[in-house]
Amino acid sequence: MADLAELKQLLLAANLDLDGFEVRSSGELRVSVPRQKLTQFADYLRALNFARPELIVGDRARDASGRCCRARQLHR
Repeated sequence: MADLAELKQLLLAANLDLDGFEVRSSGELRVSVPRQKLTQFADYLRALNFARPELIVGDRARDASGRCCRARQLHR
């Protein structure tokens, strides 16, 4: 796999409205993907042939800096 700095630059250049880039380890880059771009994002990664996406679904409230400040309860 290419290094994460290279992957981040490729994703930024893809114009997919991604944000929240966070390197968690030498093999993990987290990014927030808008719902309407999710399929396009997966197709883009598939075409790169060196990245494997994992989906984590969450609903979190964030403060102005983007940091998680509390989890919101989902209504049933």
